[in-house]
Amino acid sequence: MKKPPKDQQKITCDVHQLAESLGMSTRNVQLLEKEGVAVRVSHGRYDLHSTIRNYIASLQADASPQEDSEFAVARTRVYRARAEILEAQSQALRGQLHDAELVKEVVTEGISDIRAKFLAIPTRLAPILADEPDPAKCSEIIKNAIYEALTECSKYNGREVVRRYLARQGKAPTQTEEEDLQDAL
Repeated sequence: MKKPPKDQQKITCDVHQLAESLGMSTRNVQLLEKEGVAVRVSHGRYDLHSTIRNYIASLQADASPQEDSEFAVARTRVYRARAEILEAQSQALRGQLHDAELVKEVVTEGISDIRAKFLAIPTRLAPILADEPDPAKCSEIIKNAIYEALTECSKYNGREVVRRYLARQGKAPTQTEEEDLQDAL
């Protein structure tokens, strides 16, 4: 912001007088001071001419278009897209981002295994339960079969699904990916 020539006498005023001259609150004058628009010459005293010139210049700068708004919007969109790409790459490098198709395949196969194990229980238990007259014993047999199925499900290993998926993609897991498979699944 421009300062008045040195030969011009400074007219000073306090914050209340400056606020009244500019038609604003004292708080807004303080904000203008922080922005470098209001020129304080001493404690509680402001240079009236310099502050008015700076205030007019700041209003003119705010009123003039800085850039074509369509261009600014497009540029912002490009920056955001680049930031999203960089974030995704960073997450992938840290192992926090996984291929959606792979995750879907691992989960689907895991759920299919669970479903098959539970649907096999009635077929497996029907002959045993048909000959058992004691309801408590039947309940115990069913409960044990369910626990057995749950235990088998907890041992589900998605590594083979991941290997098949990578093979279909024409990729072989690297040594690091192989270690990650051991840790993750």
